[in-house]
Amino acid sequence: MPTNPPSEKTNPSANTFLLKLLLFITAAWFGMIIAIAFEAVIRPKTPELLPEHRGLMFIITRTVFESFQKIELILCMVSLFIFTRIKKNYLELILPVLILIVCLVESFVFMPQLALRSLQVFQGETLAPSNIHFYNLSAEAIKLLLLLWIFKEVSNKLTQSIT
Repeated sequence: MPTNPPSEKTNPSANTFLLKLLLFITAAWFGMIIAIAFEAVIRPKTPELLPEHRGLMFIITRTVFESFQKIELILCMVSLFIFTRIKKNYLELILPVLILIVCLVESFVFMPQLALRSLQVFQGETLAPSNIHFYNLSAEAIKLLLLLWIFKEVSNKLTQSIT
């Protein structure tokens, strides 16, 4: 006989744990995005980074952003999995699916273009203006808003499950 996934009626403590985990993931993810954005603004203005350090700065930046993209995709998949376990209907999957779409576009469209541009700048090439930074920042802003929305929704669900 097939078993049904846990629901609030059959296993409220499991759902409470998953909601708390999702709340933690969402808050940590939001904080990571803010920290990376802050670092990206501050790093180039660091007076200790002389022009001869540009190569090192390029390598560090590329490594940080590539690692962060991987971490984001993992967080996205874990969040999506949790949502599938606690959802009451498929409409509740819209927010995590939208974040997944934004992450995939950033990872496979924007980041390769940004990496190529930064490599070209590092090699001394003069580049034509591009809107890719604007598009990437817009995607980050959308992701932050979606994470805030998820945080609000999960907080509400957690409050309802406790009371």
